[in-house]
Parts: sequence; structure tokens; C-alpha cells
Amino acid sequence: MWLQEMFKILSIVYLIYLVVRTSINKDIFKSQSEEIMFTYSVVLQDNLGWCFTNFTFNENNMISVERAKKYTTIKGEKPSFIKGQDDILIKNKWPQKGKIQFINYSVKYRPNTEIVLKNINFSVEDGEKIGIVGRTGSGKSTICLCLFRILEPLTGTIIFCGTIITPKFQIFDGGRMASVFKFLQ
Repeated sequence: MWLQEMFKILSIVYLIYLVVRTSINKDIFKSQSEEIMFTYSVVLQDNLGWCFTNFTFNENNMISVERAKKYTTIKGEKPSFIKGQDDILIKNKWPQKGKIQFINYSVKYRPNTEIVLKNINFSVEDGEKIGIVGRTGSGKSTICLCLFRILEPLTGTIIFCGTIITPKFQIFDGGRMASVFKFLQ
């Protein structure tokens, strides 16, 4: 709204400039050229509004292109399936037991943030029920995210039923891990 008012003021200033200039220099301008100048100066406000609208429209479109380009540079997830690994686990009737081990496990949420879990070591035996307690932000949920392979390890391994699930297992296997944990309860 204020921009339209600024365009009106700019048009009026330009029109006043033309009137003063043509009245001072009558011998330079012919009456036909004065009429054309005045006509176009009246239309100037509309033309400025149209140019500015198109400029902002194009700028918004270019921002969309920048975002699309940014999305192409985001690091993708690992493949969701390793051919042959599932068949081996099914043949061995994995899992047989429910032992979980975290060995020197460290993880970050993103590459440029600080380490959330630092070199944790613990073991949960088959049939053992545990509870994880702690203050807000102490890593309780992060341990679950690591078990389901939602977070990639910085260092260390997780061993589940004698099988190393980091870094061999992929994201797809994390979903199967959820059903395995429920099965082992």
C-alpha cells in the first residue's frame, strides 16, 4: 500500500518537473511532444507498479529455484536394503535371543553439532527388563533412536543377538528391529 503511494508521489514529482521544464524551454519542445510526455508521465505510476510487481514475482520464483538447488545437495540416506543379508538372517532364524550391547557408542544428531552420547557401554541380557531414567536431555530417547538406526553412529557398535547392527544394517532393518523388540518381550 505504501509503495503505491510512493509511486503516486514519484509520478506527481515527475509530472511537475515536465511542466516546469516545458514551460521554461518553450522553444525546444513542440506541442505534440509535450502532449506525448504528459500522457506517458500520467501512465508512469501504473507502469512502475507493474514493473515492481513483476520484479518481486521473479524474485520469489528465483528463491524457489535456490531452495530446489539446496535440496539436491542434501546428503541422502543409505540404501534401504542390502541384498543377501536378509536371507542369511532368516535362514539362521534371527533373532534367537534378546541380548543388546552398546560398545564405545557415540552419536551426534547432525554433523555440525556436539556429541550427544559419548562412549557409552552397557549390556542388556536376554530376558532382562530394564528402565532408562534420567533428566531431560540426558539421552534416553537417543538410545532408542540409535537402536532403530534413525541416528547413525559416530563411533562404536551395537550388537543385537550376536549380530552387529551398526553400521551393517540399514534403515529398513530398523523397522524390523521394532517388531523384534516387541516379539522378545
